[in-house]
Amino acid sequence: MFKSSAFSGILLLALVVQALGADWTQDWELIGNDGRRVIDSQTGETLLSLQGHGDGEAVYWKKNMIFSPGTVYQLTVKLALSPGSSADAVLVGTDFMNSDIKADSVWKEQVIHFTAPHDGRQHFLRLGLWRAFGECRFSKVELCAVTPVPQTREDLSLGQGESLDDQGYHVFYLFDNISSNTVNSLEAFDAAFNTNRWDLYSGKFLTLRHQCGRLRQLAGTIALHVIYYEAGRLDVEASNNGRVWKRVGECASIGRFSWKLPDALFPAVGIWIRISARQNSRLQFNEYAYDSDIQGKFPHFSGQTLLLHDQTISPGLQLSWEKEDKDVYLHLSLSDSVAAEKNMTVRLFGRQTETREVSLTPGNEKRLKIDARQLNDLRQMSIGHKQNMGSIIHHQVFTDSPILDDDQFGYYIDTVGDVDLWWCEGTHKVGRFRQPPAPASRREMEIWLAKNEYEPIQLILRSRRNHGACRVTCGLFQRKDGSKLPLNNIKLYQVDYVRVKAPTDKLGSLGWWPDPLPALESSFKLQESHNYPIWLLAYIPPSSPAGDYRGNIQIEIDGQVIQVPLMLHVWDFTLPNETHLKTAFGLYASLIQRYHHFANQDRLDEVLELYLQDFARHRISPFDPLVLHPVKTKFDPETLTAQIDFSVFDAGYERYVRGYGFNSFRFTLEGIGWSSVFSHQPRTLAGYSSDSKEYDRLFSSYCSQVGEHLSHLGALSQAYLYWFDEPEPKDYPYIRQVMTKIHQAAPQLRRMLTEQPEVELYGAVDIWCPILDRFQPEVAVQRQQLGESLWWYICTNPKEPYVGMFIDHSAVELRTWIWQTWQHHVDGILIWAANYWTSPVAFPAPLLQNPYLDPMSYRSGQGTSHGEISYWGNGDGRLIYPPKAVFENNIKCIQAPVSSFRWEMLREGLEDYEYLWMVQYLVRQVEAQKGHSKLIQEAKALLIVPEDISRSLIDFNKSPQPIYLRRKELAEMIIHLQKILQ
Repeated sequence: MFKSSAFSGILLLALVVQALGADWTQDWELIGNDGRRVIDSQTGETLLSLQGHGDGEAVYWKKNMIFSPGTVYQLTVKLALSPGSSADAVLVGTDFMNSDIKADSVWKEQVIHFTAPHDGRQHFLRLGLWRAFGECRFSKVELCAVTPVPQTREDLSLGQGESLDDQGYHVFYLFDNISSNTVNSLEAFDAAFNTNRWDLYSGKFLTLRHQCGRLRQLAGTIALHVIYYEAGRLDVEASNNGRVWKRVGECASIGRFSWKLPDALFPAVGIWIRISARQNSRLQFNEYAYDSDIQGKFPHFSGQTLLLHDQTISPGLQLSWEKEDKDVYLHLSLSDSVAAEKNMTVRLFGRQTETREVSLTPGNEKRLKIDARQLNDLRQMSIGHKQNMGSIIHHQVFTDSPILDDDQFGYYIDTVGDVDLWWCEGTHKVGRFRQPPAPASRREMEIWLAKNEYEPIQLILRSRRNHGACRVTCGLFQRKDGSKLPLNNIKLYQVDYVRVKAPTDKLGSLGWWPDPLPALESSFKLQESHNYPIWLLAYIPPSSPAGDYRGNIQIEIDGQVIQVPLMLHVWDFTLPNETHLKTAFGLYASLIQRYHHFANQDRLDEVLELYLQDFARHRISPFDPLVLHPVKTKFDPETLTAQIDFSVFDAGYERYVRGYGFNSFRFTLEGIGWSSVFSHQPRTLAGYSSDSKEYDRLFSSYCSQVGEHLSHLGALSQAYLYWFDEPEPKDYPYIRQVMTKIHQAAPQLRRMLTEQPEVELYGAVDIWCPILDRFQPEVAVQRQQLGESLWWYICTNPKEPYVGMFIDHSAVELRTWIWQTWQHHVDGILIWAANYWTSPVAFPAPLLQNPYLDPMSYRSGQGTSHGEISYWGNGDGRLIYPPKAVFENNIKCIQAPVSSFRWEMLREGLEDYEYLWMVQYLVRQVEAQKGHSKLIQEAKALLIVPEDISRSLIDFNKSPQPIYLRRKELAEMIIHLQKILQ
């Protein structure tokens, strides 16, 4: 078993840069002219300040340091932007290891870890700004050495990114998630590291050593993903002793590279890999993988890493750790060199502090169990004498994922035989293996909702042995007066899991994540120690009476029947049919056609309608609901006029836009094409190019008719033009030129652009739609005051700490996004795709990705080549699933899509938005009739999003409980205000 050398009696460096009451800034040097020392008016502390002016020049403070080669350090700093300031990144780290930090005006402690290079040179700490407007302040900078301790099992020790299974020994480092150069395999280096990638140039190198205990490796492969190429090449070499090297291959471009290692290196216990840049070269990579065949077969073992620091405790104390199921065991022992018995104290710090006394004798080992229920709560642990306590930083290492193993929610129902029954609200992700809540949390299942609202909860079954046949059905629900709900008003779905093999970012983790919600099978099996969540989705029609409805969910397991009571409380108000927040989500009919096995568009409208109905039920508008109902246009090259037939379009508009209540749709103008930062499509009409007078006359005739017809149809508030995606400044003149021509021909048409407001485009855009992390509240208000609209969007970016649509993020995020939308007075939300099920690059035709088996959304377009594999994130652009039946055969399939957990959270958020809208609307009505009052003041206070839901775009609550509380308060206020108006 691996033993940590952290307690060998050698006092490791514990350099504290700031001492309480001291001016810690005195040894820091300003690089550039835009910084100063300031005094905090509240604490009197001296702070470092930097000022940014929006350019691409980095400005920073530095402090010269000599680091111990190969030592791992922890750097802690508190920082905040001044109110009204913004920054693409705050730079925290050293001259060889930088971390880009997203910051806002709330003071936050940032912690990064890094390994010092093996070059023996003087380096420096650095605090800086990149592309910032305004000021950033820094406080409480601390640096100390830490020791990584890999997880052990028998005589094996594996760190983060390492795993062992019946296929062999694996190493996978996706540095987007690790955000550090500290990995267990790192042997030596002098290369730089920046946020999520290694940066090698002009002779710089890194060496990794791969060893799995004393197991013999029989063959091996390695892979690199080069994401940046400037010049030259990387050389890749391998060795089985760290001294004699064999050439493996080279990289001289962006792309993925993989090599089989020379057979002559095997069998071997250890394999060394050296990656180096030639002179006058510069390349960067963000992903590294090593796989080897192992002699023998082994059960699955995923490594993790514990971090130890403040190494001042008893000499001779040794520590290792291991996991069994979800429990952690610490192994404490004294080396034989210690002469006497020692009494040690172990303290676990979480919501409650627990102290345990351990008596150790030389040469013997004590095994200390940390119960599974404590793991997510545990944030720090100290070990040592009472007078001399050392510290272990938890740093999210005991659990595979704080999200999946979170057991701080849920309510116990009952234990029947060997099956535990419990339930929770819909806005929780139930880990497949987490423990059920304690019996003390017992509470009856209940759903609270308005009329015309959907509301889910989850009923979870967890068995201590395998069961062959389980059935779950829903009974009749009625009030005391006998009023009944229709049987189909509560639908049952299965919470299915997808296996994440490459986490999206630091929030994600390997493992099984809940997401697809297929219809519940009539009978299913229970596997020992697995959670089986059932998604109970209630809907109350507007005509149903308010009040409490009671009924049962019936569970039958191997012939034994269990009745689980459920209460539905229906509030006495009805949510509007109209959705008051604009939504615009991509839905690609071409992918539906391929996955549902349609050779052409014959009957495609039938299956597409099932998708549109699903969008409507979720209050979400697709980009192109009329994709099969186009406008038919003929351009006369002689008269230079356009003849337009709107009949098919108008029929589709009445059926889908008005009929389904979509509040937006994209109108595609002919003659301008689809453009992005990567390419501009040529603009032609009837063979005339866009720089001709003939084109201008045709375009004017065409656009003016479109504008007039949409105005007559009453569709101007819904239609928008979206023809250019994510431009860069170099594209602005071209965009302004085209937008101006559109406005001259049809000034009533609204022009949308996925870009933040920029001065160069003022007057040329009617709907601004910046990506979430480029949203500027002050500028947004200014443009809205001029009559322009502000939407925002998310896609593969931004990643944490922002909300995202990713499968391996917390449950509440997409729901919180809608609350943030209300909070910042944003008019609409956009997501580029809901059914991006495959990448034509990663899966060239006729291949199709199966999103149930592979949740990763692979990049396509944007300069990628066929067969290239690069990641956008798990579930990016993939909010619904094709029906499972499409993977069973190649027969044409006319079935509805399968919902996802995240799709449901969007609906939950949009319904929350309607609660807020209703209170706002009723306040205006009551105030107009009755005047201002204390009740009006209380109601207006409810329209302010509380900080315990969202403090800022990067600081929001991961628990949904504050949302449920505010939703209930809003419901009660709606009922109260409606009574006043009656």
